Amino acid sequence: MKRELLIGLGVVLALLAAVAVFVAALLAEPDIIDANETVGAPSGLSEKDGYVSYGAEGVCNVSLCCEPAFDGKKADIFLTNPEENEVLIKASFYTVKTVVSSETGKVTYLPGELLGETGFIHPGTYVKSVSLGNISSGSETVVMVKISTIFEDTRRSNGLFYIYMTV
Repeated sequence: MKRELLIGLGVVLALLAAVAVFVAALLAEPDIIDANETVGAPSGLSEKDGYVSYGAEGVCNVSLCCEPAFDGKKADIFLTNPEENEVLIKASFYTVKTVVSSETGKVTYLPGELLGETGFIHPGTYVKSVSLGNISSGSETVVMVKISTIFEDTRRSNGLFYIYMTV
């Protein structure tokens, strides 16, 4: 009787452990923070190096190098999330798709193919480089950079905006 009770208790504990692992897996959120996030701001960069600040009212401010060094694989963008921001930021790099209205002749520029992206970074941090595909070194390709924002606690968006740059 004692042996059967121990076996039954073992089975119940194993089932509880399996349920706990399953629930933890369901509730786990993927890590969205860039592994190369660095605390602080890059030093020694200026506007003459192409390091410029951008912002969208009510969304956020960012700084990045709009004429980055590019070795054919990685671009040194120095994406910076200023301390005063209250959101995480991320940069996604796209080819530029040109659409011309057949009725008005108006030209619209839209994001095309995704070339690469950073993970999200916290206020008061920066990420130096981003891996970009389908661009040749020295080609001076114009890309569209989408700056996305989220609040860390709720993971809700605070908006986005686009920047054009040359890689």
